[in-house]
Amino acid sequence: MHLLIDRRQWLALGLGTLCSAAGAAPLPQRIASPAITQTDWVRNALRLHFVPAAQAFAQSSAALRDTLTTGCNPATARPAWRAAMLDWERLSAVSVGPLLERRSTRSIDFWPTRPAMVLAAAPNPPQTAAALDDLGAPAKGLPALEWLLWQATPDAAQCAYAAALAQGCAAEGQALLADFQSLAARTWTPDTALVAFNEWFSQAVGGLEQLRWKKMGKPARSGRASDWPRATSSGTRAAWQAA
Repeated sequence: MHLLIDRRQWLALGLGTLCSAAGAAPLPQRIASPAITQTDWVRNALRLHFVPAAQAFAQSSAALRDTLTTGCNPATARPAWRAAMLDWERLSAVSVGPLLERRSTRSIDFWPTRPAMVLAAAPNPPQTAAALDDLGAPAKGLPALEWLLWQATPDAAQCAYAAALAQGCAAEGQALLADFQSLAARTWTPDTALVAFNEWFSQAVGGLEQLRWKKMGKPARSGRASDWPRATSSGTRAAWQAA
């Protein structure tokens, strides 16, 4: 079983590696602190976190897709959405590698969603992957699905649109898994690992700041309940904890 790493653990591990590389004074004897090189850090980040997290999201997004092919039954569709959302939060908490290269957050988790754009797009659901790509980011991904699935009575067109959006999320999940597996299979040298380590550690800092301000501080200042992430599904706290 893999224990995925959240933003705070990323920073702790990164600082420990930086101190080790810089020749910092040893920690007290009572604290276990194995030497970790940048190469070890990158390899383990991929093996222990990113590949398992990508696998989890690929599976849960595929399950969401399969669930929505049979309709918008709240009893099954909402739990499937929650599972995919939490797996996405764990995977995307630190956006590196394929997540950045593919701009996956824009296609899977553009937030806040734009209900008017979702309503405008729903009557003509995309029939192909190319048509889905042509949709504006605020009208697709997990936030748009959340808005659709927590409507009192989604109509047939909205359900068909939700199924198309879930198909897009599942396809992106499979692509991310393949790319992270390919990245994990690379031969990492001290030089290439150092570049990745510096980039990934910076992304961890940025991810923590985004959580602090965009998803906590800014909504708190607005005073509008709808500004909290995952508010429609009452999943705000669970999303924070997953990240």
